[in-house]
Amino acid sequence: MTKTAITVLAASVVMLMASTAGFAETRGRHFTPEQLHQQSTLVIKGAVREIQTVAEFKVSFPKRASVDTVVKGRWKEKEIAFQHKHPGLNVIFNQEYNKPAMGQKGTFYVQSRNGALILIGYISDTEPARQVTELTPIPDLKSPAASDEKRVSEIRQITLEWWLKNRGVLAEESFKVAGFFSVARPIAKFAARDDRVWEVRVLHLHTGGPTGIVWINDKTEKVIALGTEAKEKTEPIAP
Repeated sequence: MTKTAITVLAASVVMLMASTAGFAETRGRHFTPEQLHQQSTLVIKGAVREIQTVAEFKVSFPKRASVDTVVKGRWKEKEIAFQHKHPGLNVIFNQEYNKPAMGQKGTFYVQSRNGALILIGYISDTEPARQVTELTPIPDLKSPAASDEKRVSEIRQITLEWWLKNRGVLAEESFKVAGFFSVARPIAKFAARDDRVWEVRVLHLHTGGPTGIVWINDKTEKVIALGTEAKEKTEPIAP
């Protein structure tokens, strides 16, 4: 290969790399189903009939699906085949492309680009249930036992005195000891590993919503509080 040919080839590679980088997608967050619907030429409800896996990026996409209902656009066939976004050039969010399984029912969001059908999103029918599970609060607080009744009363009193001194108590506010937890990672100037920490909620009587959250170290009775502007200091203060 001549020097000229090598130079031309190198320039072509550089141009190709620049072109590829120029078309690379950058996004900070995923599209919602409503946004996918708006962007789609065709929206179909059906079932996964074929799956394509891109091993390099460890991601799978539906490649072919049966058609049960056409939600948007026109499609007369009982099945549809499509391509997917290139995971090397596009951001692939799990919320946009749910993990497919053979026979799995779901909604397919498709764009028509230069005669090709591009799958821009797939939401399985089981996704809402998964989202509910993810949004379910983790039971990380332990409920006090009957033998803790005296200590719970003391913790509530510590909170009341600290809040009154550092935040000011409204007539509409009350204090509820939500429970306790063991510290898994030391919190500087507040708690060591395995220390028991109580969590107290400051609640608004009319709305029931919290106006503050207070953590109290069971051993040292040091306090960390969040909510309402402090009168003076905002750093953890011992009562």
